Amino acid sequence: MLQSRIAAYRQKIDTAARWHATDDELGVLWLRLGNDYGDERAIARSEEAYARSLKLLRTSPVQGHYAEALDGLGSLYLLDDRWKESESYQKKALAIFERIGDEKGVARIHAGLAVALVHEHRFAEAEDEAGKALEILQKQEKPNIGDLVTSLIARSYAECFQERCAEGLVAARQAVDVARVAFAKDAIEMVTAVLAVGFEEWKNGNETEGERTMHEALELLRQNRNVPQAMLADAQMRTLQSYRNYLRATHQKGRAKQVESEMARLKEEQPTQCADCVVNATALSAKTH
Repeated sequence: MLQSRIAAYRQKIDTAARWHATDDELGVLWLRLGNDYGDERAIARSEEAYARSLKLLRTSPVQGHYAEALDGLGSLYLLDDRWKESESYQKKALAIFERIGDEKGVARIHAGLAVALVHEHRFAEAEDEAGKALEILQKQEKPNIGDLVTSLIARSYAECFQERCAEGLVAARQAVDVARVAFAKDAIEMVTAVLAVGFEEWKNGNETEGERTMHEALELLRQNRNVPQAMLADAQMRTLQSYRNYLRATHQKGRAKQVESEMARLKEEQPTQCADCVVNATALSAKTH
């Protein structure tokens, strides 16, 4: 389905160019194409599509489109471990969303910034960004559940890395409760929330329960058949990385090597276009430092 949609967008772009479509019309098509390439984890192609979109939409009469393209590129860089670049583009998008009064866009950016800042080990700032996202989302009648889950997970890690893991566990469990309402049990959003709970349980001193929960997250993900293969492999690699980090930290070297073997096999099985991007974390992972 994703491949056919990408092909359709490519055809629409060619047709629009021949019929002299406006920059805004072409820019939006490139934006949608960039989104789909991102879902396919074709990082270079997605980056190129977003770059074309940004060039066309810079002077768009609908500045929300330009902000979406900035946000898209910033989100793509989250997939590619380019945290500083992600932060830069997301902040540019945030300024526009705030100026035009797009609260959903503002909340989404704050959630994304929280993720980037956790990876940069700027935990107090990450907690602040997650809090801003949650403040907006919790006032909305129909908030974006994905953004809500992301914000709670980011808060949980930010709190725990500031020596407040009991609070982090509360936020992670809230993320699971929220995700359970909107997503299937094997959805990536659900798995990421369960993984966070396992991490927080471990850091709160319950090593046995933490390992059980992390393993549960991995098994749930292995059951998933409803997302593009590259996206699923990306999520599997992230979850395996987190589980391996836990095993290393708890001195289970033999089991850690088994997980590393599975990671190597998974990488080899991926299409060439995603053989590199798959090893990069797509969201928060259980870092041990």
